[in-house]
Amino acid sequence: MVCSNLIPYFGMLFFTGFAISSVIVPSYSDKNGRKKVFLASLAGNLFVFITLLILPSNSKYLYLMLVLFLIDGLASAGRTSVGYCYFVELSPAKYADYLGTGWNISEGFVYIVLTIYFRYISKNWFWTIAFGTFLQAFTLFNLYLFVPESPKWLYDQKRYLECQKTLRYMARRNGVTLS
Repeated sequence: MVCSNLIPYFGMLFFTGFAISSVIVPSYSDKNGRKKVFLASLAGNLFVFITLLILPSNSKYLYLMLVLFLIDGLASAGRTSVGYCYFVELSPAKYADYLGTGWNISEGFVYIVLTIYFRYISKNWFWTIAFGTFLQAFTLFNLYLFVPESPKWLYDQKRYLECQKTLRYMARRNGVTLS
């Protein structure tokens, strides 16, 4: 198969992975927690970014790159749908609508900006992926260390002591004193 014939498969495999994981991942996070699933999805995406950065620009790696796009698609349901739920559940209720809307706008905005960038400014993708890799690693590290499991999920799972501990941690981080 000629290389130019493979181009449509990048998008197809990404969205195939996204469709498959959209069936499995959100319900898995309902049972096993938002944080674990979101972190695993970010780690999968980080793996893809790092692999793309270290792969030589050579057409003999196109099939490996196709597999990477499938993996990235599999990680995307956790990043988008589970990440959205996790983010909104951690947000104050009075701001949840605005923050959730901002989350979804920023997701689409990234694709628009990158499309314009690659169409009119530069075809060099290396620094874009490097910047994304840095942001992903930074986010993953900070989420792992500082952001707790969703208190709403803990409460729904009847894990009340963990929920209370998480709420106290969040209050302390926000400078609020609880009795």
